[in-house]
Amino acid sequence: MRTGTRLPDGATPYANPTPQDIVEWLPQRLADHRFRYGEDAQQFGDLRLPAQNADVAGHPVVVVVHGGGYSPNWSLDHIAPLAEELTASAGVATWNLEYRKPGQAGGGWPGTWLDIAQGIDHLRTIAERFGLDLTRVVVVGHSAGGTFGSWAAGRPALAGDSEVHTPDPLPITGLVTLAGMLDLHAFMTDGAEPPRFLSILLGADGSLAPDELQDRIEQVSPMIRWQHVDAPQSLIVGSEDASSLIEQSHTYVEAVAGWGSSPIGLDYLEGANHFDLVDPHGSAWPVVLDRVRSMCGVEPAEQIEGSES
Repeated sequence: MRTGTRLPDGATPYANPTPQDIVEWLPQRLADHRFRYGEDAQQFGDLRLPAQNADVAGHPVVVVVHGGGYSPNWSLDHIAPLAEELTASAGVATWNLEYRKPGQAGGGWPGTWLDIAQGIDHLRTIAERFGLDLTRVVVVGHSAGGTFGSWAAGRPALAGDSEVHTPDPLPITGLVTLAGMLDLHAFMTDGAEPPRFLSILLGADGSLAPDELQDRIEQVSPMIRWQHVDAPQSLIVGSEDASSLIEQSHTYVEAVAGWGSSPIGLDYLEGANHFDLVDPHGSAWPVVLDRVRSMCGVEPAEQIEGSES
């Protein structure tokens, strides 16, 4: 299990971008294709394809799920440069997923969760046309996107009568979680007032009984459902991030490592903040890129200087 990744001597320090900085981040070009997986304007994904031809099996696919604290004020735009650079540098197809957020029509419970599920499963519809290898599907989720990525990997274990269940989920073969929001119970109970958009995400509108709310949390919270994730995982978090996210990443990794069912690693980046992890031109990028390459099996994982294995 990796931990304590430090910058090599002479490397550029972490930029510590702010939310205001990242709204200006734009990809160099538009995605190759945009496909809708539903009728709503928010139900789409952007597909980017590598320049090189796929091998016999096809292109590995990285599903990129953006964060934003579950707020409708965030879109996939700010993480598009990361998807673009993954396609260029790792030689993988990327599927940058948009979805209805809490506060938007159809978002919340269960709509947002069903969008994540249906958006990932839509890869089956386009895989043959674009030479996608659906035996290598890795999810990269940032912040709130880390919630959805981890949950999606455990979907096969959902009860058939769950409101967020969909049949025959596409298997996830690897997870890279960047500063993930992993403990929904803690977010709902620690502090004077739960985050507004998380409450909507869970359908906690005041009429939901406490036991019903707990049941929903148990259906979706990564900190509760980690035993259902049957795929290798890599978590990355920076020392300048919120203490809750740092603690949750460590706790999650310790739980999974103790269980011993699937490989898991943690990179704790000294000096990095929440948005350094999604900056494809920043000092965290070599670590992120290496972990994605390793999960996709496109080439042997490179040892990042200063990382403990």
